[in-house]
Amino acid sequence: MHELGEVNVNNCDHFVLNVASARSADGFCGLKDVNGKILQERHQNKHIKSDVSAQLFEQERQKAARDTDFFILFTTHTPNISSGDLTLRTGLVSKENFDAYFGPFAARAFRNYKVDINFVKRSQLEAISGIGATIADRILKERNNKKFADREDFMK
Repeated sequence: MHELGEVNVNNCDHFVLNVASARSADGFCGLKDVNGKILQERHQNKHIKSDVSAQLFEQERQKAARDTDFFILFTTHTPNISSGDLTLRTGLVSKENFDAYFGPFAARAFRNYKVDINFVKRSQLEAISGIGATIADRILKERNNKKFADREDFMK
């Protein structure tokens, strides 16, 4: 139950995040195709210490999604799977293709949410409102010697 009432995912206006112990998808949302048919997009997130094999990918897909759903596996590790191993309506987002997958939308997240500038890449620094190439250069150089506490700390 949403704080403002019942959430109907088939209205296609919510993205639902499940709790960590959920038995299926970590997140899902409703989608409408060009004919108005309601479909589901299901996300599974895996922070693992081994390569993502075709077998693991398929196990996660079967756990989280139906054959008619769109399924995306997000992982922090290297995929050991080719695009030919993926089935219809599936995708794999890993550290290798994260920026390409999210593109300009990734930058929007960094404008709206607090990020730790001590660890982000140059492109992510420059996506933060008020940080251009000059300030990004300074942050990258200075953070090797000290940690920044907050925005004011690196704007000095």
